[in-house]
Amino acid sequence: MLMIKDQARSSALRALGARLAIARNEAGLTQSAMAKTAKVSFRVYLTYESGQEALPVDVLNVLYQRCGLDLEWIVAGSSPEQAQAIREDASCQPFIAALEDYLNRNGMMLHQESKDALLCRWHRSLQNGDGKSIEDAYTWAELLQE
Repeated sequence: MLMIKDQARSSALRALGARLAIARNEAGLTQSAMAKTAKVSFRVYLTYESGQEALPVDVLNVLYQRCGLDLEWIVAGSSPEQAQAIREDASCQPFIAALEDYLNRNGMMLHQESKDALLCRWHRSLQNGDGKSIEDAYTWAELLQE
């Protein structure tokens, strides 16, 4: 049972880190600039983005106040069921196919949690009316590659 909990925690932290990296990119910040904004060392910030450590609430608060990050999406993201529903949505198939083609052509590997974060962020942007392009998704993929 402990191993399952550890796997679930690891998966959740990877997904959280992926969403943080995407949000940082959307804010136009480097990892170094984001670390300074969050008032943490560069090394500590990297542990958040890589999913090795959870983001403390005080760091999330600073990032929200200074960068206006979408905390709901960073913290909660989308459930695996929501990601699966998006993957099965016929209107999303061209985006998914283009992304998979890009990953394959460039020999890039992403954890499933990272793919889900990327897909759900793109889908959320459509729902919010600020539709992100496939080029944005390619940039996010480069940030999130293993």
